[in-house]
Amino acid sequence: MRILTIGPWFSPHTVRPINWLLEQGHEVLFLGERDPLPAAGGGYRFLPFPNLGDLPSTLGALGEIRDRFRPDAVHVHWIDHKAWLCVQAGLRPLVLSAWGSDINQFFLAGHDENQRRMIGATLAGADLTIVDAPTMADKCCQLAGRLIPTTFLHLGVDTVRFAPGYREEALAWRERLGIPADATVFLSPRGWGESNGHHLILEAFARALPAMGGNGILLFKIFNRVSFGDHLKYESELKRRVEELGIAGQVRFMEEVSAELLPQVFALSDVVVNYPSRDTLPITLAESAACGKSAISVMLPSYRGTFVERHFRTFLPGDEEELIRAMVELAEEPPQQRLAAALAAREEVRATLDEGIYRKGLPGVYAGVCAGGKAGAMLHAPDREEAPSPEPATPHLERAYRFFAGGDLAACHREVELELRVHPDSGEALALAKSVRLMSLKG
Repeated sequence: MRILTIGPWFSPHTVRPINWLLEQGHEVLFLGERDPLPAAGGGYRFLPFPNLGDLPSTLGALGEIRDRFRPDAVHVHWIDHKAWLCVQAGLRPLVLSAWGSDINQFFLAGHDENQRRMIGATLAGADLTIVDAPTMADKCCQLAGRLIPTTFLHLGVDTVRFAPGYREEALAWRERLGIPADATVFLSPRGWGESNGHHLILEAFARALPAMGGNGILLFKIFNRVSFGDHLKYESELKRRVEELGIAGQVRFMEEVSAELLPQVFALSDVVVNYPSRDTLPITLAESAACGKSAISVMLPSYRGTFVERHFRTFLPGDEEELIRAMVELAEEPPQQRLAAALAAREEVRATLDEGIYRKGLPGVYAGVCAGGKAGAMLHAPDREEAPSPEPATPHLERAYRFFAGGDLAACHREVELELRVHPDSGEALALAKSVRLMSLKG
């Protein structure tokens, strides 16, 4: 097959599928700002994406590329203006991959309404949208303004490479970073921006540290600076706050490392901590689970019914007391006990989110849209049989989470109250109400 691929050139989420297609003998033409695989040969080609300054010229250039390459399918990773241009240029059949933030940003306060309409039109004009979390299909349909074909296919994780072990490498990293061999290391590994809550993790760690007897270390693994325009300011503020808290000796900052070294980074840690304000089902969490690591995570709607809910220690947004409690308890838990519990998460990830599932499934998706079918697509959000998920949240609860993530506590409280009128025994609504009260008291 001949696949025209578009996406962020610097992201492994774009490059991994290209490599898998090439390994299977398919031809790939990549359009982007830079060539992510300059050494690739065989069936791979690269062209700069034609940003020509005016719409007719850009659309004409895209049409010429299509006519020369004659792709069997066009696949856009990350849904942005490039995907919209593909729709306008009539590039078909068109497959989109939603990554999370590209869609979630439009469900937060202060989003760009014109951009929201553009992305909605893009989703409505595509032949199929690949989602990586059960809740994402609903959000895509909301933006499109109608039911659209979607399919659940998570990029997954290499569960052979991401696995327990790497003991010698872990000890070497600890020595290099000045971390005692017996310290409990809490790892904050997400993208390097405020929306991923590193500052909230820092505040909770500082409060939990006395109860750990000073034996805890918080490790920030800097990741994906290029995607966060405010990263320099954020990093400076974070380091200044570390000094203000007087815990510089207990915090480490680790520069970005290659993807090949990530299993070693997980190996040197004991507990992974995850506190984004919005998300899908990130590969980072699947990688940590595959490595047999204990984890503490905020409970977001996209995590419900997944391995995160079943195997991680979770807390609701804003409930820092529960986050602190989890940190202290896991620090006190014997390492072998932590590992035994974490291995259950690894087994689920290995069975359901191994990258081989995506690798084998992607050509089938293309074949389906080429044939005019939907290749496993649904005109509704995934249900229990198609992807593990809980009963869908009520509209009031979904809106409450959305308002909470956007910082609108009054609107969140209103939706929680409406939910409790209908379901007065809802544990999730009661817990969210508690979080709102806690946040209101703090500010």
